[in-house]
Amino acid sequence: MQNKKEVRRKSLMLRRSLSQSQVKQKSDAICELILSSKEYENASCVMAFASMPDEVQTMRLLRAVLADGKQLCLPYIDDLAKGIMRAVFIASLENLSLGKAGILTAAENGLCFADPEKIDLVIVPGVAFDQNKYRLGMGGGFYDRFLPKAKNAVKIGIYFSVQQIISVPAEKYDFPLEMIITENGRVGEYQY
Repeated sequence: MQNKKEVRRKSLMLRRSLSQSQVKQKSDAICELILSSKEYENASCVMAFASMPDEVQTMRLLRAVLADGKQLCLPYIDDLAKGIMRAVFIASLENLSLGKAGILTAAENGLCFADPEKIDLVIVPGVAFDQNKYRLGMGGGFYDRFLPKAKNAVKIGIYFSVQQIISVPAEKYDFPLEMIITENGRVGEYQY
């Protein structure tokens, strides 16, 4: 089994090899699959993320959550060195600002944090995934520490199909997501 650093390097290279039009097309398909899912329909509080340029693009999803009258949370990095993040409520996408680790999040004034146990759905980013729904992130451990606190949430990873590997190097604190969605559908349920 390859080590996490090597898997991360190769997977990021593959993800970054996609053209802007491929990223847009695949992202639109992934967002549509989420928005039409029962998991999304049943959720009143959704935690997602504002994507980096080479990740699955989530702005369409974020706008839909707000337009559908659901509560929207984004990650807020509390402690970069210790890998600690919280979920912060977002009322408008117009007020996002660059936070720690270069991610878009709520502006510093008037932050309102969500109780992780009251989140119904968490949309999880990552670098690689496998058929068993294990994920590999960027290495900070933010989601590894946060997801266990969101006990009642369905956890869905969103990835491009090129990010699938045979086996994610998992450690004792790693656990699989409930679902992974790529542009081809739910992992394990691909229909070609």
